[in-house]
Amino acid sequence: MGIIDDLETAKKSFEDSNFKWAIIQAYYSIFHAARALLFKAGYREESHSALKLAFKALYIETGILPQSTYNTLERGMNLREIADYKETYSQSGADNLIKSVIVALEEIQNVL
Repeated sequence: MGIIDDLETAKKSFEDSNFKWAIIQAYYSIFHAARALLFKAGYREESHSALKLAFKALYIETGILPQSTYNTLERGMNLREIADYKETYSQSGADNLIKSVIVALEEIQNVL
């Protein structure tokens, strides 16, 4: 499944009121996009946290991508962990994450 597939599936899950899966799928959409950027730079991630740190160092701190893109990745990671491990999620959280991921993916696609 590709980056856009994950996002489209997240939108479908949201429409079906499956907000937990919408959050998880939206997060994985931006996770895989950030991962593609790391691959492009010649790196592989060891964990989700390592990916987040490398993404920030390579693309945010250098000004290639805006801080908002990193914020979306970080927010998505947090919401996904809470949804997955604590079974806590909301319609507004899913909606806001999907909207932020759409913008972040546009930014990332410009770099890819």
